Amino acid sequence: MNPAAPAFAIGTRVAGAVLIIGYLSGIVAGAVVSLVGALALITFGRALLLDRSGTAASGAALAVAAGALGIGALRWGTLSLSELVGAQSVLGPTIVVGPQLLALASTVALSASVVAVAAWATEPLGSDRAARVWGQLEGVLGVLAATLVFAAPGSGGSVGEFFSHPQEIAITAAVIAAGSVIVFLGPRLFGSRRVRWVALLTAGLAVAAAAALVAGSL
Repeated sequence: MNPAAPAFAIGTRVAGAVLIIGYLSGIVAGAVVSLVGALALITFGRALLLDRSGTAASGAALAVAAGALGIGALRWGTLSLSELVGAQSVLGPTIVVGPQLLALASTVALSASVVAVAAWATEPLGSDRAARVWGQLEGVLGVLAATLVFAAPGSGGSVGEFFSHPQEIAITAAVIAAGSVIVFLGPRLFGSRRVRWVALLTAGLAVAAAAALVAGSL
């Protein structure tokens, strides 16, 4: 391995994480593709530390997560994060907004994205505790990105209005909590690369089915 690779890997992963935080906070205007790009930057940084099999698994996980996030954009007909949050601020989280079939498709896409992110966060395998925790924190950022697309209640322009929607806040909190638990259990759930590939294949098929349902309703 090139001696400079670890330092470059750290730099790209940190840059990707900073971008995601910027998009999540709203400080930086972005789009769904911006979130995917930031996740791709982290994935590239990880790839510098992985073997060929690990790189392939991480790339596949990124592809599944990107496809899932794209369904949220397709549902509302926009790639803009601010417009997605605005729609959910008025109508509620995408995963509960009818018609029922579209809400189900959105829930399937969200679930698939969480599985993909959890599998993505387990790489590299066999790393030390600090590296595992770092990877899991990146996984939590991935969960937050998926939550923004599928379950963000929005604030409606004020903190008071944000807290006037307790049901939406509860849904958002539940998605973040469940997704984070899956990420931190990732090494146990996806410790075997065979299991990981099966999970990613299943998640990919789920995303394809959800995309077909949403596209068919347009």
